[in-house]
Amino acid sequence: MKQYPRWKGLPTKGSSLPKKETGLTFLVLFLVLFLGAIELTLRKPEPKVEIPKIDQNLNKVFEQERSSSYSDLIKDLRESSSQNGENETSATE
Repeated sequence: MKQYPRWKGLPTKGSSLPKKETGLTFLVLFLVLFLGAIELTLRKPEPKVEIPKIDQNLNKVFEQERSSSYSDLIKDLRESSSQNGENETSATE
C-alpha cells in the first residue's frame, strides 16, 4: 500500500461502497425523508399571536375608511389634485 500524507486520506477514486451498504444507505435516507414528510403533514399550524394594540389601531383605521363615503374620497382627491396644479403653475411663473 502506498504511503499518503494524513491530510489527504486514502484514495477513493475508482472504489465504491459495497452494494449491501449502498442499499442500506438509500433505505435509511428514504425512511428519514418519508417520516419527515409524515410529520410535516400531521403538524398543527402554530396559533396566531395577536397584538391587541396594533389590532385596535388597524380596526380604527378600517372603520374610518368604511365610514367615509366615496364622494368624500373623490372630493379629497380633487382638492389635492387642484392644489398640486396650483403649486405647479405658481412654480412656473
